[in-house]
Amino acid sequence: MKLDDIEQLLGLKAAAIVAGAIGGVVQLSLNPKLSITGAVTSVFAGSACAGYLGPVINEGLVTWMGLPVQAEGALNFLIGLLGMQLVAKVYTFVQHLKGADVVDLLFRIFPTRKDK
Repeated sequence: MKLDDIEQLLGLKAAAIVAGAIGGVVQLSLNPKLSITGAVTSVFAGSACAGYLGPVINEGLVTWMGLPVQAEGALNFLIGLLGMQLVAKVYTFVQHLKGADVVDLLFRIFPTRKDK
């Protein structure tokens, strides 16, 4: 099985996963008190965030801010570096939401269209 086959199967780019993993490893040096489990989780979370969120964030920033496409690797590294904090903040935010808040937020993001 070739790398292209694996990328297609997972729907991920290998370069994004590697950049995210390196970001996760750098994150370890910033938090040396992590346990082995925490260290492994940091690297996997960095890889997963860069692999799955990277394409969405990269596309948005390239289009919205006019960044060059070559910035993709740097952005994936940063996503991997910040992946654990990002996941923790989103998780904490979601825990504090009430059902009505979620529905209101969804209607703000995806407004309904009125039939004409």
